Formats: sequence, C-alpha cells, structure tokens
Amino acid sequence: MSRVYQGDTLIAPIIEGTHTEGKDTFLVVKNLLTRVEIREYLLTPPEPPFTIAIAESGQKHIIPWALEARSRTLFPVQFELDTVYVDSRFKKYLQIYEELMGLGFSKTEIDSGNYRSDKLMKVFDDRFWELEGGIKAIRDTRLIELINYIAQLQSNAFVAEITPIPVIPVSPMSPPAINPVQLSLF
Repeated sequence: MSRVYQGDTLIAPIIEGTHTEGKDTFLVVKNLLTRVEIREYLLTPPEPPFTIAIAESGQKHIIPWALEARSRTLFPVQFELDTVYVDSRFKKYLQIYEELMGLGFSKTEIDSGNYRSDKLMKVFDDRFWELEGGIKAIRDTRLIELINYIAQLQSNAFVAEITPIPVIPVSPMSPPAINPVQLSLF
C-alpha cells in the first residue's frame, strides 16, 4: 500500500478505525492513493519532513525502508524496495515522457527506446529527437520506472492517429514463356 507521511502523521491513505473478526483486528483504510494522487505528491511534495512510499504492486509493506525527506528540492521516494531520489529534473523528465505518450508512443516503447516504425513515420521530426534525447539519459533506471508508473496521457495531448498502410494488390508474375525447342549450343 502506498503511503505519504508528514513527519509522523499519515496524510494518505486515510485510516478510519479498526474492524475485528474473531481474534483478528484490521485497519479500515479509505481512499487508497491513486497514481494521479501519487503524481501530485511527487510534483508538489508536502512540507518537510515527509516520507513517500510507493508500493508498485500494491502488496508490499515497504515503509520500514522509506527514508524521511528534509527538502522539497531533493527527496527520497521509496519505490518498492528501491530508493529513488527526485530532484528538480523530475518534472522535466515527466513532461518529456508524457509528451512522447501524446505523440502516440506506448510506455513500453518509451521505456525501451524501441519505437514502432509506423508510429515513427507519423511523428518523425526534430521535436521527436529532442524528446528522445532527453528521456534517453534515464532509460534503464528506476527513475524511468517511477515515471512510467505515474505518467498520464494528458487530455489536451495530440495523439497521432495510426492509419494502416494500404495494401496494394500485386498480380503474381508468371515466368517468361520458354520455347520448348532447345537451341543447339554446338
């Protein structure tokens, strides 16, 4: 479960008491953090000290490994079992990632750098190379995986429509007619 603390106070999600079944007592959790909310906490973190722990799988209890942040300009984020440091460049990388998504590229294509050629043909220009050059710097890091986790296709983004390439029927070529009589070579 992803969590955000400010000091020792849990900001999100909201705990609304407990529920008991037999000998077992469980916390009643309301308003689990969505990816959009996590994105907002990463872009505008709370006042320090704060702790952000993101369970990508939603299953792991990762808060014991989370580090407390003392600054809003450079702070640790516990992303599953890895600590990822977020700084002022994070917002720029996220914008680049989301702009590439807006051009019609999938998260898998952006993460790997292996873009489908039909999509490249639609958006192949200098802007694509600027974006690719910017995201290339963090490829194969946990930072790009964190960005992948929270990136959203913006509603005002242009999505390149992919139209199938028309298939032009080709008639099979027949071999040239061969004269059944062999000409003598001698």
